[in-house]
Amino acid sequence: MYAEEFRDGYMVKPLDIDATGVQVDSAFGFLWEDGVQPVTVQELEANMKVAPEIELAVSESEEGLVIQPVRMLDTNTVYIFEFMDTTWGFKTEADFALVGTFPRHQATNVPVSSGIEFVFNYEGAEVEDFFTIEPEVKGRFETHGRIVVFVPKELEERTVYTVTLKEGLGLSGSDKVLSEGTSFSFETESVKEEEYEPKGYVNFTSMIGEYTTSEAPAIMWDFYTYDNDYEKEAKTRVYAYNDFRKFMLDIGGVGHMPFWSRYGMMERRTDVSGLQEVMEFDYAMTDDGSYPKFLQLPDRLDPGYYLVDVEWEGMSVQTFIQVTDLSFYYSQNTNGDIFWIHDLEDGQPLEGSK
Repeated sequence: MYAEEFRDGYMVKPLDIDATGVQVDSAFGFLWEDGVQPVTVQELEANMKVAPEIELAVSESEEGLVIQPVRMLDTNTVYIFEFMDTTWGFKTEADFALVGTFPRHQATNVPVSSGIEFVFNYEGAEVEDFFTIEPEVKGRFETHGRIVVFVPKELEERTVYTVTLKEGLGLSGSDKVLSEGTSFSFETESVKEEEYEPKGYVNFTSMIGEYTTSEAPAIMWDFYTYDNDYEKEAKTRVYAYNDFRKFMLDIGGVGHMPFWSRYGMMERRTDVSGLQEVMEFDYAMTDDGSYPKFLQLPDRLDPGYYLVDVEWEGMSVQTFIQVTDLSFYYSQNTNGDIFWIHDLEDGQPLEGSK
């Protein structure tokens, strides 16, 4: 950031600059136009001011004078040089960085016509060879200033896509590279006409939770509405497993699908036939803007394994919970491993555990 021009007959210019700005170890040239009274080392030392303040060493050169900061300049900082009421401004380099993406991570209902955007802190990002999208999609890249856009030829509906931008991505006009990659996922919309459009969104934030017998489980979930016209109660059922292996198999059946996926989780609903219903109630749905939100079960549960099923606005969402009064601690170090199991009711080690 600077204009290479004479001002009032004088010029200050950085001697080491690239697309990211003035290098932090750069010196500065001080020049004067023909016919202007030359400036001596002593005069420049006495009259040159810099903000933020930094100590300078001045020497002669074939073209004029050289200003050398005694220490490294700070990164991503604007320095103002002032000589005889004339000023010059320079911005120092900053690390090349990705500052934003679109769609956001775990976005749902993304239009199939959407582009995928990367926002950098500098223009000139060379993205193409460091970009992947799974499932694979053909498309083209466009650049609009600091924004690089991947324009897909076609995105499939109701599909989770994962986009990765790898580290090492270069910047045109500079030797800087992206030091840290990023990855984010999103799910596309349904373009088929649906008989019923829900009035909001609801889903649990975790696939599985753990609770003790001393508390009525409060399960964190996401819930918001598009307007005030929505079902005010959600039919909620809790089912118990009598077989730990069945519990683990059901978790594995949905484990490959991101839990935030709207369509993936709806289409991969766990079959509750064969499970024992132990609780049923209507949960009051109140969208008061608070976060986080919790589905509060009305009563405690016995030790065991459970599936919680909620139906609201034509949607069905589920989560798994384990209820136990046992907890464990494990630590590994150079002197050996420490492992113990204790009872949460009395805080004492569990005798006879193995």
